[in-house]
Amino acid sequence: MDKFQTALNQSVNALVYLSCEFERLETEHSDMLSEGYPFSQDLREVVHRLMKWQDQINERR
Repeated sequence: MDKFQTALNQSVNALVYLSCEFERLETEHSDMLSEGYPFSQDLREVVHRLMKWQDQINERR
């Protein structure tokens, strides 16, 4: 379980960074960024939900 939590933490950190970069570029490159976007939710919401899931897992340990 420790390896999973480490990987989840790294994923959350990477997605937080990606979300910040996405927001920085969104105004100038929104058409390119939205084409083929793989999620049905805003990236910030995806990150928020992943962080919430991570908290739930950590609380159960």
